[in-house]
Amino acid sequence: MNTEDFYLKKILETIKEIKQDDKFEKDRKKRKCKHLMQIPGKNILYNSKINFNLGEVGEIPQIKINNRDSDSLLPTVVKAYFKGGIKEDCECDTSEALLVYGVAFINKSFGIINNFEVFYNFGLDFSGDYQMNIYITFTHAEELASEYNYYPFEVNFNQGAVCCAAGNPVPLEKIKMVRTYLINRDPETSRGTETAVQSGDN
Repeated sequence: MNTEDFYLKKILETIKEIKQDDKFEKDRKKRKCKHLMQIPGKNILYNSKINFNLGEVGEIPQIKINNRDSDSLLPTVVKAYFKGGIKEDCECDTSEALLVYGVAFINKSFGIINNFEVFYNFGLDFSGDYQMNIYITFTHAEELASEYNYYPFEVNFNQGAVCCAAGNPVPLEKIKMVRTYLINRDPETSRGTETAVQSGDN
């Protein structure tokens, strides 16, 4: 084998190795993307008319929950209210808002502080009424859970926050049901809670 053939062979071998490394990296990224649960809806970070607030995290005092299923999440506790409306004899704030208050319970050993992404979308329930879906997501490898931290949260949808497919704002008073999902994207597990929207005047 002459010198030119030797170097040509080395170049071809190097190109083959590069292609194999590139394919491995693409496959790795593809596996990683498939591994995490894909969340429907939109991230609330990109909607200035929606506010998400996380309260002070705390331990559940003197309570141990026997939850031997490592894939299981506890359901959130949620209340939803519609606030606002025109009051001609009142100078107070009459802007409309859909207020969602809740508490999520997450494995204490995860040590999650504020590692949440929140998404939302809306659709119709079985009765034909508008329904808001809220997805509170985090990512953590599964572990057996017996002790939990609680995470109080609040989601405020202000006027114009929700639009239909044509781009027109959806009147918030038309949303009659809120379904909240707590989702661990790694592994793909979720737990949902449904609550009816109440009037804030009650």
